[in-house]
Amino acid sequence: MHELAGGLWTWTGRHPEWNDDPHWGPEVRSYALRTGDGIILFDPISPPDELTREVDVQVVLTAEWHGRDATKLGHTVRGDDLPADVTAQPAFFPGERTLWIPAQSALVAGDSLPGGQAIPDEWLESEWAKGTRDDYKAKLRPLLDLPVELLLPTHGDPVADDAHGALARAVG
Repeated sequence: MHELAGGLWTWTGRHPEWNDDPHWGPEVRSYALRTGDGIILFDPISPPDELTREVDVQVVLTAEWHGRDATKLGHTVRGDDLPADVTAQPAFFPGERTLWIPAQSALVAGDSLPGGQAIPDEWLESEWAKGTRDDYKAKLRPLLDLPVELLLPTHGDPVADDAHGALARAVG
């Protein structure tokens, strides 16, 4: 587990359903945020014990298919009713959202921004996307209005240096 900023951590774990996809590796990334109310886990996989032993632990997901270890942890999984410290923002795929953490100027992104970059062209033509590059950019362009200082993809490494620039390159 690595602390990115005060009260914001990240770690990785092996995805149990990884299938040699060249666009994302077997290790996926999760995040945790300490708030005044407890801990919020983002797309948790194999979370460190010190985080899951907290009294008030909540789980939020960037996508319904990013449940990973959420159900076996036994903590509340928040759907549309997000904790006050997190707001839902647009994403590209149906059933997906990015998650904005204003206090950290951090944006947690699932499959729409793998590695903090634009999705591969093949994903645009997948059965679950069915869109064009212009559709992709249009859906994500509102994220450029956020003052993003940390871009936190759940596939790949966090982007701290020029995070807003990385976001602009991906959706611009």
